[in-house]
Amino acid sequence: MALKGPGGVLRNSPSVKFAIAQIISFCYASFMASKHPDYIHYNHDNVQLARALRRDMTPQEKRLWYGWLRNLPFRFQRQKPIGDYIVDFYCHKAKLVIEIDGWRHFTDEGQEQDAKRTEFLETLGLRVLRFKGHEVDNCIEGVAAQIEAVAKARIAELGGES
Repeated sequence: MALKGPGGVLRNSPSVKFAIAQIISFCYASFMASKHPDYIHYNHDNVQLARALRRDMTPQEKRLWYGWLRNLPFRFQRQKPIGDYIVDFYCHKAKLVIEIDGWRHFTDEGQEQDAKRTEFLETLGLRVLRFKGHEVDNCIEGVAAQIEAVAKARIAELGGES
């Protein structure tokens, strides 16, 4: 796309293209939110990364996904972009985010980033459940039971059927 600025100067720089893409993205998100109140904006730049993360799930994510989440009566999505983040698992019907925390989450920086992410997700009306990787390794049934119970409660709370 070529743009002409004041005096007919051609504006075709990456920064101009980026600004235009951001404006279009914002307008689309605003439009979607007005037509679909449940619409959750996401950064389209994260789509490819989310696909790669789905292919390269951690052992705990694989165990939880293949052993439990994909077989529940309500749909979960893996590696779902939401805002500028990619969450491990997301159930739209329950407005529920599941995060499996590995060793990076136990540093001060990791905990600070997790708190910021959780705060953002909660502003969207989402509930965030966090589990440590070793909890999935050692007590998968308990983790799965807690996820299912919270999802059912959230669906009932939001007025859906479980």
